Amino acid sequence: MSPFGFLKKDRLKQPALNNPVSAQALVVRGDPGYSAMSWWSASIRLQVAVPGLAPTIVQHDCNVVRDKTPLTGSVLPVDVERDDPTQVRIRWEEVPTTEQRIADRDPLIFDPESAWRFVLDADPRQSDAKPSWGNGSLPGWPSGDALRQGRKAGTALVIAHSWDPGGNVAGGFAPPNAGRYSFGGTIETGLHTYLGWLLLCVNPYDGDRYGLALEAKIRRDHFGAVLPVGIHPDRPGDIEIEWDSAPLAPPPPTPSAQVADSIVHGGHVIAPGSAEAADVFSQSGNPEVGALGNRLLRRMSAKGAMIVVSNQTDAPTDRSAALGQLEQLRDRGVLSPNEYDAAVAKLPPS
Repeated sequence: MSPFGFLKKDRLKQPALNNPVSAQALVVRGDPGYSAMSWWSASIRLQVAVPGLAPTIVQHDCNVVRDKTPLTGSVLPVDVERDDPTQVRIRWEEVPTTEQRIADRDPLIFDPESAWRFVLDADPRQSDAKPSWGNGSLPGWPSGDALRQGRKAGTALVIAHSWDPGGNVAGGFAPPNAGRYSFGGTIETGLHTYLGWLLLCVNPYDGDRYGLALEAKIRRDHFGAVLPVGIHPDRPGDIEIEWDSAPLAPPPPTPSAQVADSIVHGGHVIAPGSAEAADVFSQSGNPEVGALGNRLLRRMSAKGAMIVVSNQTDAPTDRSAALGQLEQLRDRGVLSPNEYDAAVAKLPPS
C-alpha cells in the first residue's frame, strides 16, 4: 500500500502498462485541489518527453495527495506505453513531497520565474495562469506602524494555492467536473474568505528567502501573487498574512476575454442558426427539449448572439482556425484590441 493511502486503500494506484518506457513529464497545468483536501481526483496537463521522440502534450487524470501536489512547473518521473506516449503512469514513489522540495531549495519555489519559462515554452496557452510576482515587493509596504508581537516585515510570493470552492457549493461541494470528481478532506468557504492551502516563497526584508507550506483563511478581495507578511522573530515558520495591507485583487476576466480564452484552448464559436447548433438539442431525444431549443436558437440568431463550444477533449489548438475566429470577434467589436492581442499571444506557434 502507498504510504499516502487512506482508509487502507491505495489512492495512488494506477493501471499497469503493457510495454512501459521511462520518461519525464513537465506539469504545464497542475491541479492543486480545493481547501484542505488530503487527496483528490486530479486532471493535470503534461508535456511528456520520451527519449528519441518529440514532446507530447497529454491530459492525464489520476488521484493525487496533498503532500505530492503536482505543481505547475515541476517535472515528474513517469512511465509511458512505448507505442502510445499518451498512456502515462506517474512513479509517485519517486516524486518529492512539498517539504522535500522546500528542504532542497527547489528552483520551482525559490526561482519560480525560471520554472515558468519552461512551462510557457512548452504551452504558451498557460500564460494566464502565471502569477505576476514582479520584483516581489509591494508599494507602501511595510507602513510606518510596528507589527504585532514584534514581528518583522516581509513579503511572500504565492507559488501555488488550492482553488476557491466558492461558487461550487450548492447543498454540498460540487466542483465543475463533479461527474468524475472524488476527494477526501475539508472543504470550507464563507462569504469573504475560504480555507486554502498555500505554498509560499517568503522574503524577509532582513534575511534570506525560504519556502513555507501552510493552511490559511484566504481573503478573496485581497488575494494576489505577492502578499505582505509579518514574520515571528524567532520562528520563521510562524507568519501572519497582513490582509489589510495587501492590494485589492484584480477584477475577474470580462465575458469577452473568457470567450477568447475558450477559443485559445480549442473551443470554437458557432452561429445559433447553424446545423451544428441545432444538433446540440436534437441529440437529447426529447421532442419538447428540441422544440424549446430551436425557439431559443431563433431568438439568439435574431439578436446576433453567438454560442461558444468548449473543447472537451483538450485536443491541440488549430492556430489558423482560432486566429480566424478571434479576428472575426475583434472585427465585430466583441473583443477589444487589447483582448485580441492577449489571446493571440497565447496561441501555439505556427
